[in-house]
Formats: sequence, C-alpha cells, structure tokens
Amino acid sequence: MSDPKVEIPNYVRPKLNRPELRKRLEQGVDLIPFEAEGSFTLVLKSFRIEPGQTNSPFYMAGVVVLTSDDPARLPVGVARNLWFPINRGNTATDKFRQNRDEERLTAFILAVYRILPGQPFDVEKGLDELIEAGKIESDHLKFRIRHEKEPYVQKIKHPVTKEIIQEIDRIGTKQHFEPLIETPVA
Repeated sequence: MSDPKVEIPNYVRPKLNRPELRKRLEQGVDLIPFEAEGSFTLVLKSFRIEPGQTNSPFYMAGVVVLTSDDPARLPVGVARNLWFPINRGNTATDKFRQNRDEERLTAFILAVYRILPGQPFDVEKGLDELIEAGKIESDHLKFRIRHEKEPYVQKIKHPVTKEIIQEIDRIGTKQHFEPLIETPVA
C-alpha cells in the first residue's frame, strides 16, 4: 500500500538563483560537520566577527582538530570553523532561538577558558578578549566538543494555511562544549 501523494498548492517559491547564495556556497567555509559523531579535542587558533549578509553578523572561531572519535568525518590535524550567530532573535516557530544561540556561545567561551560549573567568570570579558586576540599563536586554548545524535520531527506546513501536511523523522546533532582539564603528571 503506497502513501497518498501530497498535493503542494501554489505558493511563492524562494529565489534560489540569487548570486549571493552561490557566492556564499562557493566561499567554502569549512565548518565542523554536524554528521560527525563522538568527542573531539580542538585548539582555538582564531576568533573574529564576520559582517555576514544583509546585516547578519556572526562570530567565527577557527579551530584545529587534535583528537577525533570520528576520523573519517573529522580527521586529526584538519582546520575547521565554528559559527556563532549574533542577535538572530526569536521567530514565531522558534521562540527560544536567541537563548540557544547565546547559551551555545557562552558554553564555548567557558570551555575555551577551562571554566568549570559554578566557577565565577566574566563571560563578556572573555568574549572581548577573544575578539581582541584575533589570531591565536599558542596552543593553550584547548577544549572538547561532543556531538550527540538528537532525533526530531520536521513538520512540513502548508505555506498559506500553516496546516501540517507532513511529518518527517530526522536525526540532528546536539553540540556540547566541555573544558579540557589536564591533570598534572606525577
């Protein structure tokens, strides 16, 4: 028995032939792949603010992979980037997006500076220091990132009526930033 074919109504199709979309795709920003599974030790090599498109600035952290649980997708020694949006705000369908963005950035900064839970630290000052540093020559800002699979249901809505016309089971990734606390050798 086959599923009945879903009829898609007339709607305003996105303009996918815009030159700026191709330009962004072809710039080839090497982000850490969301498909990578496991835990990875990274070292921060740069931190900067990028202007983004149409007034959408973001922070870009350049990292190098030191250890990898998934060398096929994220090999040791490769340089990648972590992307942190700035002030995206919430949407009607995502009421907590701004909080999640800020929590992710805060977790990253705490991990980079090796701050443990409950330990006092001025995160805003830490952010300012990273921006001011720009390129980081030393290898002292090491941290871990852990990728876990996170199942979710994607709801396809009718563009006009907003009625849910299809639900698709998907697997996403949840990122966890952790400080790398090195124990002294006796």
